[in-house]
Amino acid sequence: MGHFTRTDQRTCTDSSIRHQHKDRWSMRVMQNPQNEQTREVLDDHYSIQLPLIVDKKNQKPSSAKVHTGSTIDHLAVLPKSHRVDASLVPPQISENQARQGILSLIQRGLIPPAAELTLDPAPVGHKQVALHDPTNKERDKQNVIAEGPYHFAGVRFDETAPEERYAFMAAEAVSGSPPVEKKPRNLAHRRIPQKLEPVQTKTFEMKFQPLPPPTTPASGDFKSNNFRFPIQHGKVRELSPEFMAYKQNYCLCWGSIVTMLKHLEKLLTNYAVPIAFVNGDRLADLAMEFELDSQRPSVDDLLSVLVNKDDVIAIVKRPGQRYMGPFGKEQAATKIQSTFRRYVTRKWYLEHRRLKWASGVIAITWVMNVKMSQVRKQLKYTRQANMETFRTRSKKFAANWNRIKNSRRVVIHVPSLGYAQHIRESIGDFGIRQNTQFARLCDLRDPNVDVIYVSPVPINDETLQYYAKLVGLKTAVDSSDVAKQSTDIQERYKIIVPEAVKSFPTHRMCLATHLKYSPRALRRIKAIIKGKDAYIVPGMTHLDDIDVAAILGVPILSGEPDVMSLYSSHSGSKRIFASANISTPPSEYDVYSIGQVYESLAQLVTENLDVRTWLFKLDDEFDGRGIAFCHVTDHLRCHVWVVKESQRYGDKWNKKWAQEPAFLKIQHEIPEILQQYAEPCNKSIYPSWQLFLEAFLSKGGVIEACPPSESVTALKVDMLIEPSGKISILTAGDQIHAESPFACWGVSTPQSSVEPDDLNKACVKVAEACKARGVIGHFTIDFVTFIDPKTVSTL
Repeated sequence: MGHFTRTDQRTCTDSSIRHQHKDRWSMRVMQNPQNEQTREVLDDHYSIQLPLIVDKKNQKPSSAKVHTGSTIDHLAVLPKSHRVDASLVPPQISENQARQGILSLIQRGLIPPAAELTLDPAPVGHKQVALHDPTNKERDKQNVIAEGPYHFAGVRFDETAPEERYAFMAAEAVSGSPPVEKKPRNLAHRRIPQKLEPVQTKTFEMKFQPLPPPTTPASGDFKSNNFRFPIQHGKVRELSPEFMAYKQNYCLCWGSIVTMLKHLEKLLTNYAVPIAFVNGDRLADLAMEFELDSQRPSVDDLLSVLVNKDDVIAIVKRPGQRYMGPFGKEQAATKIQSTFRRYVTRKWYLEHRRLKWASGVIAITWVMNVKMSQVRKQLKYTRQANMETFRTRSKKFAANWNRIKNSRRVVIHVPSLGYAQHIRESIGDFGIRQNTQFARLCDLRDPNVDVIYVSPVPINDETLQYYAKLVGLKTAVDSSDVAKQSTDIQERYKIIVPEAVKSFPTHRMCLATHLKYSPRALRRIKAIIKGKDAYIVPGMTHLDDIDVAAILGVPILSGEPDVMSLYSSHSGSKRIFASANISTPPSEYDVYSIGQVYESLAQLVTENLDVRTWLFKLDDEFDGRGIAFCHVTDHLRCHVWVVKESQRYGDKWNKKWAQEPAFLKIQHEIPEILQQYAEPCNKSIYPSWQLFLEAFLSKGGVIEACPPSESVTALKVDMLIEPSGKISILTAGDQIHAESPFACWGVSTPQSSVEPDDLNKACVKVAEACKARGVIGHFTIDFVTFIDPKTVSTL
């Protein structure tokens, strides 16, 4: 039993030699990829199928003729006539067309898309499913070998008997031919010594032995396993079969999975989640995603790998659940402290930001205030200097006026309306309104005068030709010869439009301001008047006229702007007329309060019971724009009683003690009468009495009686006070009224309303009063004449 015979020893030796020879032959074949037997050896021994690579270089080119273009016939489609008219009978479908399939027929239109189709036989058949007995179910057991550093899970091994494999390989080695697959024989009666088995196993442990591909999480075969394992109370049961299988399957990337698993355990522990089921494949994908990312996964990322995600989210989102885990009280205390500190810090920060913003506003306001104060001081100093220069030039201009008047000179006409800003903004077409003084070109009738006219708007050629023709007729009129007309008129005047007119089209600045900010126009005027006597004739004098005169270095034929503005108002003119002893209607001026309005009007009505209408005039308005009226006596309930009282007192009615009872009754009714019956004349500017009254009280005004007559005529007299003090009457004419009796549309000359001598005397008195108050230059006086119903005389 314990000894081998010589025959058995020889047989064993031969078998070993054959096996060794076959192994060497197999290795040579596998080392040579060009060998034709390589595919068969790998397929037979290791079940590895190499791809079949065809050598295109050794293939002979085909001798067949190459056909280009389409090699198939076009499929038939539905004719156009059938596509247009659906009522036609559909065409026949041949057998070849039917073989293309139902979908092809529908796409080509041979079968309507909405047709109901019935397939016979049906593509889906119904059959009863056979149910198996669960007790007879056989489970395939898979041998898992995991020895050494390699993982052979899922690898199918050859289960044939070792004896048959060894005999088969020995036969191949002896014959020297490629191994041929043979049917297995029953070798149960032969026993191979067990000591030979390790020898054959070692032949596969060489460096050229192919290994099965490593398993990765991206493999589709293993993704279908869908590993699931629980995490109970924040801990993974590492010894559970599910977790062990999952760990073995993802062994190559286990490091990143462990890191992600620690984050998940910490999350579930902090929120005291009793149990959660993890989808292993999702966890592996999440670990691979964050493997190279330095950021930590968010709570949503971690919860996405759970199978019972909804249940866990409901627990996590429960109020206070964050502090139900271990160290929950410490976490809650930390959260309370951090929240309170955040509240205190944010409150301090908001207060600090508010104080910082306030300090910035204060600093900016202070800086702007300082700069504005400096600018105001500079402007005040500049205006004072310009005013001193203006006064100096005015004195010199008055001393040399007789010489300048009789010599060659240049007159610079600046027809500026220097009214207040709110008045300029309410005037429509303000530039055209300023240009209504274009007739100043008529100064050219004096041959010693050259005119520079500063225009607020461009002048067209037709207007220039008209005025040139008009001025040129003076020579013909003086000589009574139409042929003798001046031809040098166009050379004696220049029209200049300041460039600032286009730069400030909507600012409603007066012409003097536009000229002040027009350096090119100023340079041109300087060039024209260089070396000549020149002076400025303004319109309504403005402070900017003084600045323009200082820039040009010429005097102004006008008084100081403040003086001219004061005596151009209605209250100022009342002072002039009172000092000149000119008869004026009963009035009260410099009215600035509502109590003064009621008291003054009641006193005027008491003293003048025959006056029916009373006028309210704004001081700073012009041309009848700021006038309102009220028929007081028509609505005065005590008027009849007051008239009887005046008749009863007779000549003593002028005494204050006699008028006291009537005055009190009238004053009591005046507010209601004005509120209901007073109306502005120009409702486009002052739509209601309330708006007019606000402007009246803010700017001041005059309460004046309207002439008690239906025949009222207004006169306009233009006068000139020369710098030397000489007074001249330039024109006098009757006013032509337009839409209201207080608005002047034009003048008809000569006047025919009063005696010229009476008019001249009144004008001279007014001019003397103006000259005494420093008024110089051109000004206009408006007179009103009417027939007194008592004396039937013109006043």
